[in-house]
Amino acid sequence: MRKSSPPPRRKSPQSPSITNRPKSAPLPRRVSPSQTQQSLLRPFLTSPRQSPQKANLSSIPDDLRLRVLDYVLKSETKHTPLTPLTTLNNELIEKLSILAINKSFKETLKPYMKPYLENIVSIVLRNIEITKDILCVLQMTDSKKIGKIILEGISFDSPETLKKFLEFFSKNEMIYGLKLDNIKGDFNNFLKGLKSFKNLVFLEINNSNLPNDAFNTFIKRLTNDLKSLAYLSFTNNTVGSNYDTLFTVNKDNIIKVNKIDYNLYMSYKYGDWSMKIKKKDSNTFSNRIQSNISDNISVSGYTINRIKDYPTELSFKLKD
Repeated sequence: MRKSSPPPRRKSPQSPSITNRPKSAPLPRRVSPSQTQQSLLRPFLTSPRQSPQKANLSSIPDDLRLRVLDYVLKSETKHTPLTPLTTLNNELIEKLSILAINKSFKETLKPYMKPYLENIVSIVLRNIEITKDILCVLQMTDSKKIGKIILEGISFDSPETLKKFLEFFSKNEMIYGLKLDNIKGDFNNFLKGLKSFKNLVFLEINNSNLPNDAFNTFIKRLTNDLKSLAYLSFTNNTVGSNYDTLFTVNKDNIIKVNKIDYNLYMSYKYGDWSMKIKKKDSNTFSNRIQSNISDNISVSGYTINRIKDYPTELSFKLKD
């Protein structure tokens, strides 16, 4: 008996391959409002290791620019109006580089930035070129609250910026501490600006050029104006040929300032050098200034030996 052949195996229906499936549109991803804001701000924000970017800031609306500024001041500097900024330095200037935009927005910024800058008490700028935009930031501070200014290696982008900076500088009448080091510009004008600093206690001048006109201005400030000055550090400067009128140990040294004769000389006592100043006919000194006057040279290039012997470790130092 013949065996019947098995019926053909029925093929199970094949499911279509994944590649053949019709593509469906992806579902939109939910984005929180905070994520939206971050995505908008991201092109204009930087990590601490990056320098701020200025690209396309003039093309975004003012309200978004204010968000950028708010992020910079709050998140980057970790300060708010309740925990105010107290120091205006290079780092903050770099973060505020977004100010390099159109004039109308700068006017918008002024009242917005006031809560952050009105409590600044110290200005510390090092090796930086002062531009009109940086000057704009400086001018937003309250000159009546500034107690300390440190300027090292600063320069200016134009004579006009220098002129306006000197106007700003001289308005800070309440400062108690000032350091001027390697200033690029007419140093005599900075010395003239000291005339209004009636509360100055500490003055440091380093690596600066004081030809005869500037040196004479310096003497005028010491005798006539800086009555509250108690500490003077004057080192590594190049001074005019008439330095003998100031740096002498001769108790009978008389110099004339604005037609008034002053007895002015250096005195060594208890391990410290002090500069003593009094009017010629007075029985009392108008000021005694603890001084470190060393390593200065004359304009002719010769080291002033007698000044080299005047190093003093001042009992007060100006800190950042």
